[in-house]
Amino acid sequence: MPTPASASPLVTTPSGSTPAAEESLRVAVIGSGPHALSLLCRVVDDDADLLDEAERTRVAAKAGSRARSHAEVRKALQRRFVDAAAHLAGVAVFDSGGEWMGQWRRDFSALEIEHCRSHSDLHPCPHDFQSLRVWAEKHKRELEMWHMAYLDRGAARAAGFSGPYALPGTRLFLDFCASLVARVVCAMGPGPMFAGMRANLPWWQTAGHLCLVAVKNGATAVTLAARRPIVRKPFDVDLQARVVGDRRGEALSSFWAAPPCDRPRLIGRLRGGGSMAGEVEVESAAWRPAGGEGGGSFDVSFDDGSSERFDYVWLATGGEMDLSLVPLFAQLLAQVPIQTHGGLPALQQDLSWAAHCPLHLELGADALNLAGCRAGSVRIARLHKL
Repeated sequence: MPTPASASPLVTTPSGSTPAAEESLRVAVIGSGPHALSLLCRVVDDDADLLDEAERTRVAAKAGSRARSHAEVRKALQRRFVDAAAHLAGVAVFDSGGEWMGQWRRDFSALEIEHCRSHSDLHPCPHDFQSLRVWAEKHKRELEMWHMAYLDRGAARAAGFSGPYALPGTRLFLDFCASLVARVVCAMGPGPMFAGMRANLPWWQTAGHLCLVAVKNGATAVTLAARRPIVRKPFDVDLQARVVGDRRGEALSSFWAAPPCDRPRLIGRLRGGGSMAGEVEVESAAWRPAGGEGGGSFDVSFDDGSSERFDYVWLATGGEMDLSLVPLFAQLLAQVPIQTHGGLPALQQDLSWAAHCPLHLELGADALNLAGCRAGSVRIARLHKL
């Protein structure tokens, strides 16, 4: 991520007007993925779900199996936010592509990802957890839901997760997010609200997707090099950690109650490093060296003393969560020093950088995934609406 100076000098507000050079923005949103979309939808929607995770767990427990009817959710999904321009005055979104979900769309395409890893109730819509399912039903696209046949449902229920056991196809998910954008953009006019900025973020489960891409495109042998045996999990957090399902609020309350110095260790325990979902199984694999000397190959040595020769090497090693390695945050840390623990910042209760520095970050045990996207956007939207 570059410094702010490398962003495009043109900042356009939602109403289409360009502010004067000295005019400051009220809110700058970095990135245009589901986290940003979730936040801004909650800002413009007067009927948005703004419950934190603990409150949501209590309400769900009292409601039992009761939920909004699909007819009610369908009606809500047809609403246009006619006063969005007023809510988003002085707001700009910074993104290199200038379009919502652009990086997600490119990643899905490049890695040939057919469905999301997160289940169908995790999405940016602020109105109801059923919104994506109802939208798919309305548009007769229910067959684009992938069923988690590889998941042991008994073990999942014992860990507090009772479904849904369906994963939205990537085209379905992107089209649903586009429908959320259209409901706001159409209501407030076509004025762009993007300024250029780049960000490179790791993509979980990338190594497995790259293996599948290589095989589909004719690779005769694929080697996945890892420091530990493959760990299989349906989601990127452990079900046993209770952060997926009915006990999520209780588990996250324990996380937020812990002192900041203990949270990196808790995050490591909840996530447990990289993992793969269980829909792909390697039945057999063997290394077959080509005859003669191959040109342009890589001789790779591993830390166990072994070595192999490869035609291509794709790195899918993820990234290190350390503020000091990101120029934007390294500069801010020098200007407004705060405590950090394991490379992570000790934020205020509303996720702001410091008491008088209104930079809000989405931080938590599962901040990078769609469940964490909801939790972070709720905190910031609640503050914005005070």
